[in-house]
Amino acid sequence: VPLPTRWFGWTRPTNEPLVGNGDSRTTSSTGPACLVAPRSKRKGVDTMIVVTNRIPVASGYEIDFEDRFRNRVHLVDQAPGFIRNEVHRPRPVRFDHEHGTFVDDPDAEGYYEVKTWWESMDNFVGWTRSPAFAEAHANRAPKEMFRGPGQIDVHEVFLSTDFPEA
Repeated sequence: VPLPTRWFGWTRPTNEPLVGNGDSRTTSSTGPACLVAPRSKRKGVDTMIVVTNRIPVASGYEIDFEDRFRNRVHLVDQAPGFIRNEVHRPRPVRFDHEHGTFVDDPDAEGYYEVKTWWESMDNFVGWTRSPAFAEAHANRAPKEMFRGPGQIDVHEVFLSTDFPEA
């Protein structure tokens, strides 16, 4: 999986050759250690954030909802400090203790999750105040597409198994 060349201060070791995939934000490494942690991990300094929008999509609207993201105009991709975007489809499951395995749970209502990774909170806030944000959100989905209001959560990344400790 391609990794960012810069991820909130993480940088590649100079002895690690990198091979680009055509995206200026990503590269892949031929060595075992791709990125090294930044020296400063103080709160508010080089702190990458992940913004999650949990969206309760109404039954029967899943395909239309997914198509809206497949056909998006990609304005966020050009925002300063933007790292990546993922849209997660719900897969409601429960643990079946009798059989010791996970099974589908058709009665559970899951949430779609739209996640964006940002170099900083300031970058994310800047995006939400930009004309591009207004344009990206101008074509509102019909209210019937949702079973209720969404919820936005913001998290700081302080540790990741993707990166070795320096």
